[in-house]
Amino acid sequence: MKNVLWKKIIFFIIVLFLFIFPSFLFRKDVSFYKEISLPSFAPKPIIFGIVWTILYVIQSLYITYVYFNIFKVNSFSTNDKKNLEILLIINFIFNILYMPIFFKFHLLFGSLLICTFVLLSLLLIIIKSKEMKIKYWYLEIPYLIWAIFATILAGFIFFIN
Repeated sequence: MKNVLWKKIIFFIIVLFLFIFPSFLFRKDVSFYKEISLPSFAPKPIIFGIVWTILYVIQSLYITYVYFNIFKVNSFSTNDKKNLEILLIINFIFNILYMPIFFKFHLLFGSLLICTFVLLSLLLIIIKSKEMKIKYWYLEIPYLIWAIFATILAGFIFFIN
């Protein structure tokens, strides 16, 4: 029992690291964010760091739960598990791509597309989680709310610039 707990803690830390590491790899050009035209509801840059840190912790908890309680047990079909795994990977990749697309390459339409793909993949993750009766699917709700907000914000930024 103790050994399993340590495995879960280590797995959680690794997943959290995978989410946070790209933010060190692709430094944010905050001056770019401040220079472009922003809608009135755009948050200050500090808010993004706080929100994403919270979301990365929640997402890491969800992925850890799914890994140990869904992927490691045989009570779910291989197809369901594989589809959920693919959706989680796609979501992760799009999530990570946002930083360089927006802050390094300053591609506003690309950023809007990335946000849209994050939102769509997250919706599919939630749908698949509910279909599989994963009891902690609701952990994705804060991420969903933020993804909706981020997509709307990215849309406004693209259209007013």
